[in-house]
Amino acid sequence: MNWIKFIRQYGPIPRNDNMYDESIQRAARKRVVRPIVFEHPSHHSVLSIFDVQREPTSVILTGTAGDGKTHLCREVWEKLTGESGGLNEPLVQTTCTYADGQKVPVHIIKDLSEWAPQGGATWDPAKEHLLQRLCRSIFDSRPSEVFLVAANDGQLIESWRRLADDPHVSRARKVFETLLVEDRQELPGINLKFFNLSRGSSAGLFDRALDAFLHHEGWEECRNRSAGEQDFFGVNCPVRHNYELLQRDLVRKRLRALLELCDFNDLHVPIRQILLLLSNAVLGHPDAKDCLMRPADIPALIQRGAVSKASLYNNIFGGNLPENRREAITVFDYLDRFRIGHETTNRIDNILIFGEADEKFRAHFDMLVASDRFYGADDQYRAAQLEYLEGADDESKAVQRRADHCSVEGSRGRGQDEGRMSSTRDLGGDLLQLEGQVRRNDGVGGAPA
Repeated sequence: MNWIKFIRQYGPIPRNDNMYDESIQRAARKRVVRPIVFEHPSHHSVLSIFDVQREPTSVILTGTAGDGKTHLCREVWEKLTGESGGLNEPLVQTTCTYADGQKVPVHIIKDLSEWAPQGGATWDPAKEHLLQRLCRSIFDSRPSEVFLVAANDGQLIESWRRLADDPHVSRARKVFETLLVEDRQELPGINLKFFNLSRGSSAGLFDRALDAFLHHEGWEECRNRSAGEQDFFGVNCPVRHNYELLQRDLVRKRLRALLELCDFNDLHVPIRQILLLLSNAVLGHPDAKDCLMRPADIPALIQRGAVSKASLYNNIFGGNLPENRREAITVFDYLDRFRIGHETTNRIDNILIFGEADEKFRAHFDMLVASDRFYGADDQYRAAQLEYLEGADDESKAVQRRADHCSVEGSRGRGQDEGRMSSTRDLGGDLLQLEGQVRRNDGVGGAPA
């Protein structure tokens, strides 16, 4: 299935992040599928600057990696040239016709970090001269050329610090710093529009990305397969189930709430990370290559009863990944800070551990656990449950033996009374309860819900 193989490219696989957009475009051509695209929140604002009725104005796109800067550069290129490709070099040039019929050269630097000298090397004279021309143009009331530059915010200021000292360069750098610090798009008398894409809403980006992901025609190809029960996208396929879970209003609402919490805490999640989250949510499995399932993996996973490891609820937090990989990925690092699945309550513990046998909790157990034939009370769950119960029982007996031993020794050697013996037993019970709480956080009761 080309679609599934393609969306793995959005997931947490090793790659050169500086070539991310190119890698996605290349994979799309190879698999003959359309990339996941949606209208960027800044689409109209950026593209309208290059309308024929506007005055020539330069544009800087900044933000974190994966905010859509290269995508917007590509859209401007397509608007000006009518070509769907061609943005394959760090610097491309074309022209834009403005209100008075004047044709003005447009220089597009799609990634300043790729174009600028690396590792402290000196500037190439031609490149340095081009950026000096940019500095002069933004202070010109009627510029003869305009620029579109995409740069990560740190790279932008650092690149300008490394340019040869020049009055226009110094002034331009101060303008950039002011626009960044004050979160503004323009300053009076400066012929520049400045877009800091990392200031956008992560929750808003999530809405757009999720719709584009779920409604991509690639899923229709999966649905149209004549799949058996044990086949890819059959009734027992975890990829199909995760895809269907993402369409549920409650799942979407709670995922969006997590992204809103990130926004409220000034934790910006860029588009690239949101698409990684969605790809991993649907395809994640710790036993698969790169921890992402492929169609060929599904029959074997079903046959050996390993479907529950593909749980969307676990994948959302990167639980399918090794700890070192998970911690290195921005979106999983942010979500982990909310400690979801790290804490529990006695009521939840009782439902998970005793719910099937206890009338008081059985209704909730049936609704929340037993009814989920994919990620609920399967054979592995019941085995873990039994192991916990037997382990707790053994531990209880051991604590009791230790308490009794202490009581007998105390009464013999130190003349302690029965009240102290009772207190020792109570202490043993409290220790067991604490130990059980820790065990539940690491075992049956600690899975993200």
